[in-house]
Amino acid sequence: MKLLLSFVLALGLACDSRGDDDVETKYHSYLAALLVASKFTGMCGALQQMGKFQDATQMQGGDEFISRFINTEAARLGLSIEDFFYRCDVSTKAYNEGLKSAQQG
Repeated sequence: MKLLLSFVLALGLACDSRGDDDVETKYHSYLAALLVASKFTGMCGALQQMGKFQDATQMQGGDEFISRFINTEAARLGLSIEDFFYRCDVSTKAYNEGLKSAQQG
Protein backbone atom coordinates (compact mmCIF):
# COMPACT_ATOMS: atom_id res chain seq x y z
CA MET A 1 0.00 0.00 0.00
CA LYS A 2 2.86 2.34 0.86
CA LEU A 3 4.47 1.63 -2.54
CA LEU A 4 1.20 2.33 -4.35
CA LEU A 5 0.79 5.62 -2.49
CA SER A 6 4.38 6.62 -3.32
CA PHE A 7 3.83 5.79 -6.96
CA VAL A 8 0.56 7.74 -7.15
CA LEU A 9 2.15 10.76 -5.45
CA ALA A 10 5.16 10.63 -7.77
CA LEU A 11 2.90 10.37 -10.80
CA GLY A 12 0.80 13.28 -9.56
CA LEU A 13 3.87 15.44 -9.07
CA ALA A 14 5.13 14.51 -12.52
CA CYS A 15 1.82 15.50 -14.13
CA ASP A 16 1.75 18.82 -12.27
CA SER A 17 5.37 19.64 -13.06
CA ARG A 18 6.02 23.00 -14.69
CA GLY A 19 9.79 22.82 -14.43
CA ASP A 20 12.50 22.39 -16.99
CA ASP A 21 11.37 20.28 -19.95
CA ASP A 22 14.64 18.33 -19.92
CA VAL A 23 14.16 17.31 -16.28
CA GLU A 24 10.55 16.35 -16.95
CA THR A 25 11.55 14.31 -20.01
CA LYS A 26 14.21 12.47 -18.03
CA TYR A 27 11.74 11.79 -15.22
CA HIS A 28 9.11 10.48 -17.63
CA SER A 29 11.74 8.34 -19.36
CA TYR A 30 12.74 6.91 -15.98
CA LEU A 31 9.11 6.11 -15.14
CA ALA A 32 8.54 4.51 -18.55
CA ALA A 33 11.70 2.41 -18.19
CA LEU A 34 10.63 1.33 -14.70
CA LEU A 35 7.18 0.32 -15.96
CA VAL A 36 8.70 -1.70 -18.80
CA ALA A 37 11.12 -3.36 -16.37
CA SER A 38 8.21 -4.16 -14.07
CA LYS A 39 6.23 -5.79 -16.87
CA PHE A 40 9.22 -7.81 -18.06
CA THR A 41 10.06 -8.81 -14.49
CA GLY A 42 6.52 -10.09 -14.01
CA MET A 43 6.73 -12.20 -17.16
CA CYS A 44 10.09 -13.61 -16.09
CA GLY A 45 8.74 -14.37 -12.63
CA ALA A 46 5.80 -16.27 -14.11
CA LEU A 47 8.17 -18.32 -16.27
CA GLN A 48 10.32 -19.04 -13.23
CA GLN A 49 7.25 -20.25 -11.35
CA MET A 50 6.35 -22.49 -14.29
CA GLY A 51 9.83 -24.02 -14.06
CA LYS A 52 9.54 -24.56 -10.31
CA PHE A 53 6.12 -26.17 -10.78
CA GLN A 54 7.50 -28.47 -13.47
CA ASP A 55 10.48 -29.42 -11.28
CA ALA A 56 8.11 -30.32 -8.45
CA THR A 57 5.46 -32.17 -10.46
CA GLN A 58 7.44 -33.60 -13.39
CA MET A 59 4.31 -33.24 -15.51
CA GLN A 60 4.54 -35.22 -18.75
CA GLY A 61 5.40 -32.87 -21.63
CA GLY A 62 5.92 -29.97 -19.23
CA ASP A 63 9.57 -29.38 -20.08
CA GLU A 64 8.79 -29.23 -23.79
CA PHE A 65 5.84 -26.91 -23.22
CA ILE A 66 7.90 -24.47 -21.16
CA SER A 67 10.72 -24.55 -23.67
CA ARG A 68 8.35 -23.86 -26.59
CA PHE A 69 6.61 -21.12 -24.62
CA ILE A 70 9.88 -19.33 -23.83
CA ASN A 71 11.09 -19.68 -27.42
CA THR A 72 7.81 -18.24 -28.68
CA GLU A 73 7.93 -15.29 -26.26
CA ALA A 74 11.54 -14.53 -27.19
CA ALA A 75 10.69 -14.68 -30.91
CA ARG A 76 7.61 -12.49 -30.40
CA LEU A 77 9.84 -9.88 -28.79
CA GLY A 78 12.50 -10.24 -31.50
CA LEU A 79 15.08 -11.57 -29.05
CA SER A 80 17.39 -14.54 -28.96
CA ILE A 81 17.02 -16.83 -25.96
CA GLU A 82 20.25 -15.40 -24.52
CA ASP A 83 19.01 -11.82 -24.94
CA PHE A 84 15.64 -12.77 -23.45
CA PHE A 85 17.21 -14.14 -20.27
CA TYR A 86 19.66 -11.23 -20.14
CA ARG A 87 16.67 -8.86 -20.21
CA CYS A 88 15.04 -10.87 -17.42
CA ASP A 89 18.15 -10.38 -15.31
CA VAL A 90 18.53 -6.67 -16.10
CA SER A 91 14.81 -5.97 -15.67
CA THR A 92 14.66 -7.75 -12.33
CA LYS A 93 17.63 -5.75 -11.05
CA ALA A 94 16.09 -2.46 -12.25
CA TYR A 95 12.73 -3.37 -10.71
CA ASN A 96 14.32 -4.24 -7.37
CA GLU A 97 16.33 -0.98 -7.35
CA GLY A 98 13.21 1.04 -8.19
CA LEU A 99 11.22 -0.73 -5.49
CA LYS A 100 13.95 -0.14 -2.93
CA SER A 101 14.13 3.52 -3.88
CA ALA A 102 10.36 3.93 -3.62
CA GLN A 103 10.32 2.30 -0.20
CA GLN A 104 13.04 4.62 1.10
CA GLY A 105 11.46 7.80 -0.21
